[in-house]
Amino acid sequence: AVLGNVVRIKTNERRGGFVEDILVENVKVDDAKNVFSVATDAIFQWSVVPTFEHRYTKIHGITLRNIETGAADNIVNVAGDSHEPVRDITLEQIHVGTVNGFESRLDNARDIRMNQVGCDRVDVKKGQRIFDAERKRRKDW
Repeated sequence: AVLGNVVRIKTNERRGGFVEDILVENVKVDDAKNVFSVATDAIFQWSVVPTFEHRYTKIHGITLRNIETGAADNIVNVAGDSHEPVRDITLEQIHVGTVNGFESRLDNARDIRMNQVGCDRVDVKKGQRIFDAERKRRKDW
């Protein structure tokens, strides 16, 4: 079975609050969708209701260390908010056997440190299918 995400932070502009000072270390999984994922635009069922007040979530001080997985679609997938970028993220000693999508995507992220983060191989054909499916899904919203 494929684990959804080793670490996933999901919020939207209506929630506010903070996610800070998180340490995740010494984790080993067979397969995962993402090793580290941040989504700050997770509105889904609320998208039909207008936003009257914006409350951006502060995300900072996150450390992932000594993480290993056999395969993952993506190692790092951060989609931060331009009004409150994701900050101060440390990724150390993260190893993925096969990446089926992309190694890292960092949108609206600042002060990201990566040390010994990588993979043995990237499956480009499968990665393109994942990219195309994601692009179609976003258009359907």
